[in-house]
Amino acid sequence: MQAAHCALFVALKEFPKAPELASAKQCLEKAVALSKEYHRIKYSIFWKTSPNKLKKKTSQQMHEIARVRASQSGLTQGIRRI
Repeated sequence: MQAAHCALFVALKEFPKAPELASAKQCLEKAVALSKEYHRIKYSIFWKTSPNKLKKKTSQQMHEIARVRASQSGLTQGIRRI
């Protein structure tokens, strides 16, 4: 997931400044923010010390939030279970 975050960040940094691509840039910004939040949670002390049952439940909830946010912004094709 860290490699994906880095790739998203570089893509955003190198994104062309064309006005017709503004909505695509917003979607990419959301993807970078979600990836950063996922990384923050996944590598926190809370996550590392939690029991597997709680990790599974949390992962399912994070996936659901990502799915809902993606469907709201029209990005449903790229979402897969993390």
